[in-house]
Amino acid sequence: MSADHDHTDLDHELGLTTALRDRMEDVRPDLDRLTTVARCQGTRIRRRTRIASAAGVLAVAAVVGGIAVATSGGDHATSPRGQQPGFAAEPSASSSTGPTDPAAPSATPGAAVPPATTTTAPGGPQTLTPPRPETSPVALALPGWTCAPPADEKFICTTDDGRAVQVTWRPGKDRHYWGDSPDKSADFISNVHGRFFVTVDAARGTPSAAAVTVGQALVWR
Repeated sequence: MSADHDHTDLDHELGLTTALRDRMEDVRPDLDRLTTVARCQGTRIRRRTRIASAAGVLAVAAVVGGIAVATSGGDHATSPRGQQPGFAAEPSASSSTGPTDPAAPSATPGAAVPPATTTTAPGGPQTLTPPRPETSPVALALPGWTCAPPADEKFICTTDDGRAVQVTWRPGKDRHYWGDSPDKSADFISNVHGRFFVTVDAARGTPSAAAVTVGQALVWR
């Protein structure tokens, strides 16, 4: 009883498998038809691309042609009548060369032309005046001593044997500060002469007596 039942189930399963295989064969895609459809679609796409490219080329050619026509028309519009483009027109006898200045001399052959005159603008280059040298209110007239030009309200005098002193002129209103303070001292301090007084200081290695001698020999101007 059970053996017959097993055979019946096996036959049933085999029948289902065969039917399923037949069904799958029926629903298998038609490859030939799919290939033909794809080829047709590709052909249509390529045709549309070629048409679009040709239309773009025609549009560009039309724009370039319009620019060329406009340029050619502008050249003809500005060219004199009867003149070919690209050639300069010869001046006619009736052509005007512009207004004539009544004050300008006529270009008559053999006539003398007045020479051109030049003027210097007020803001032209000017000669700079060098600064005046500084002037000292005193001078030294002592044999054996030579003084350098004054600068910064002082000058230096020297001798051939190496002695040197410095002569400084100062405002007369400051004279009362000198002589009573170590910071306001010198080897020689003169009295006030006009608007100034002088001090004489000996350099290192020069005795103070040399500074006093120079101070006493100064000549006021």
